[in-house]
Amino acid sequence: MRRPADLFDRIVSVAFVVALVVPGIGLAAGIRPADIEGRPAATLPSLDAGSLGEPSTYAAIDRWLADRFPAKNEAVGAHAAIDYGVLGGSTTPNVIVGRDGWLFTRTELEPVCDFTAEGVLAALDRTAAALSERGMDLRLIVPPDKHTIYPEQVVPDSGLGEACSDERRAAMQAGMAARPDRAIELWTSIAARRAADPATPLYFRQDTHWTPLGAVIATRALVDALAPGVWNEAQMPIEGFASYDTDLSRLIGLPAKERVPRLVVRPGVDVERTTVPTSVDLKSARDIGHYRVDPAAKAVEGRTLIIYDSYFRTNERRIAPWFRDSVWVHADDLKRSPELAVDLPTFDRVVVERVERSVYDIDLDALLAPVIAAAG
Repeated sequence: MRRPADLFDRIVSVAFVVALVVPGIGLAAGIRPADIEGRPAATLPSLDAGSLGEPSTYAAIDRWLADRFPAKNEAVGAHAAIDYGVLGGSTTPNVIVGRDGWLFTRTELEPVCDFTAEGVLAALDRTAAALSERGMDLRLIVPPDKHTIYPEQVVPDSGLGEACSDERRAAMQAGMAARPDRAIELWTSIAARRAADPATPLYFRQDTHWTPLGAVIATRALVDALAPGVWNEAQMPIEGFASYDTDLSRLIGLPAKERVPRLVVRPGVDVERTTVPTSVDLKSARDIGHYRVDPAAKAVEGRTLIIYDSYFRTNERRIAPWFRDSVWVHADDLKRSPELAVDLPTFDRVVVERVERSVYDIDLDALLAPVIAAAG
């Protein structure tokens, strides 16, 4: 008579073999999983006499095979479900778990601060003066970090200490408020909106960014600063809801969507989008967008160069309709390839947007030097 233990061992052995063989059959059949880890899939390394002798070649092959293994996503999802869903941990050091299902990117809670607030503001003054000599205006706008507006959602004992951006905030906020002709101070207006209407989601719980409802506060502040009287709240109606894929949930292996009120941007106003030709190989943005708005609609007049990061990028098509003529260049593309400045048209003003955690890591003098030089 077969002992129960023997039967159990056989069942486990068969299950193990199936777990190995079935994904392999799927791989051979061409089945490929969709990526849920939020990173580019590994590429197969070049194989030649030299590379075959390097251990790194075989590690790269392992990564390539793992990314194409049909059961990879199930394994990642199971890992995330246990680590995050059961144990309350994160499957990656780049995502910090907060309270009530909130997630934060590590770069927000542990940013790099190469410059002080005073240093950033001094660079703002210098570059604004240089652009003014060439007949151009400059504005710096800094979206607050998510934990700044929702501090109670950060776990105090996360072990990260106080972020350098938190230490610099008071000086930066005061300095920007003292420069209304050069800076747009957002901390006050966004915090006030959250206090007045706590139910309105201004930032995504499981994403790096603010929601369109948070971004619209910044858009109004920018438009009011550049062209008082242009903004019209009735031209940003809310109609129904929209769902957004959240990036931090994807990074931990549990892709999710968040549902927020849907903004309709300037209904009835025609907006044309073209692109600025350039020979530069752009890495951070798909292209350089060039928007023109119906001459019959009120808008910020002149041509505006908007140098942006992901906080404006995710809302580009909601912001551009308020500008008569705007050209959009990703800050990292300009930093990486300053020569692209010569491909740009002339401007009446420059808007630099940089999220709070990154504003102390940006050299405004170096970033804007090619734009100033191209302006003559």
